[in-house]
Amino acid sequence: MHWSEIAPQLVNALSLGGIYALIAVGYTMVYGILKLINFAHGEIFMCGAFVGVIALSSGWSLIPSMACACACCAVLGVTIDRVAYQPLRSAPKLAPLITALGMSIFLQNLAMMTWGSGVRPFPKLSPTYEMTLKKAPDNKAALLDELASKLEKVRDGKFDEAMKGVFLGGYRVAKGHLDEERKRDPKSKEIGGLEKRVAEELDRIPRVTSIERRPDGLLVAFRNGSGDALLTLNTLRKQVQLDLGIARTSVEWKVEPRENAIDRSFSLFGVEVQWKQPLTWVVTLTLMLALEFMVRKTRVGRAMRAVSLDQNTAALMGVSVNNIIRMTFAIGSAMAAVGGVLYALHLGGGVVFTMGTQVGIIAFSAAVLGGIGNIRGAALGGLVIGVITQLATWKLGEWGIGGVYGPAVAFLVLIGVILVRPTGLLGSSSVERA
Repeated sequence: MHWSEIAPQLVNALSLGGIYALIAVGYTMVYGILKLINFAHGEIFMCGAFVGVIALSSGWSLIPSMACACACCAVLGVTIDRVAYQPLRSAPKLAPLITALGMSIFLQNLAMMTWGSGVRPFPKLSPTYEMTLKKAPDNKAALLDELASKLEKVRDGKFDEAMKGVFLGGYRVAKGHLDEERKRDPKSKEIGGLEKRVAEELDRIPRVTSIERRPDGLLVAFRNGSGDALLTLNTLRKQVQLDLGIARTSVEWKVEPRENAIDRSFSLFGVEVQWKQPLTWVVTLTLMLALEFMVRKTRVGRAMRAVSLDQNTAALMGVSVNNIIRMTFAIGSAMAAVGGVLYALHLGGGVVFTMGTQVGIIAFSAAVLGGIGNIRGAALGGLVIGVITQLATWKLGEWGIGGVYGPAVAFLVLIGVILVRPTGLLGSSSVERA
């Protein structure tokens, strides 16, 4: 096994392990406070991935999309606690456990009804195209000026002025139906649905964010999640040639997509690393260190540790137990949301309503492996599970057994560790939880 073969797998494994660690923290924090396994946590991760992808598809950049996902999932986590778990604080331990399973199924089906059962693709981040005139008539300056002018109108939202071709067909049809319905009956109940359809069609039109003029072409950048940007460029350049009376055969364009910054790679000790991988490492490490500092050094952290040791005594000392529990759910859910967005970015494929089940089980296994109730253990367990899963998937695929069995190897290792050390790698019979 050569370094050049194993190194790329280790790079991916560290990214995947960091994501598992972010999710595992939610399991371990809730268990540390309530001695409850929150089986709905995987669905919170899934909701965070959906919210992040939807925000990116709407044109938001990566950091605001993560912040939006964190906020939504923090509210969701607190709501789950208030609705499903708080009424069962004094109930037998089996009751909240069954409730957690029920909440997991409920959230999964709610996500399916809300976002559909299909895969929602991960959007392109700031797609950029470089347009170069390889062959042009004498008036190429006028050609580029006119094309840049139309692109500026697209950027400013003046779509009807910029594009007269079939590209806006869906939008025009929906707009026509809306106008007809308003003329027929201004109070029609159908107007709301037609307005929504027009907004959907309008949102599919790619939005230009910047245009840079070059001597022999243009550099055009679009917002995140734009529709078919290449179709927009082709439609516009054909329309410009038609408007200026330039024959198609007298012009030859070269249109090349530019690689997004986050998908670009650099060499690290001879290994090609994409920028999104160190981004995952930095985000994971930063959040873990911030959480560790909060738990160990702040007043809220001391209250969390007090509640995890003895809720009744903490309440007698003036700690609001319910508020601390809600804060624990909010923090764990927010970190799961970050993990969801990073997971979608890591895969680059898409998100689906069932994704929380498998990833949630793996992250829970990571928390158990590291020592359930121990934050450092959750981080270590996530890294270990990520490395084992990635390497096993790679080698099993090479051996022809099937890479889908990679997680099974990680679970076998988990079983072996638990048999030898039941409290996990960093756990102990008197572990300091939360």
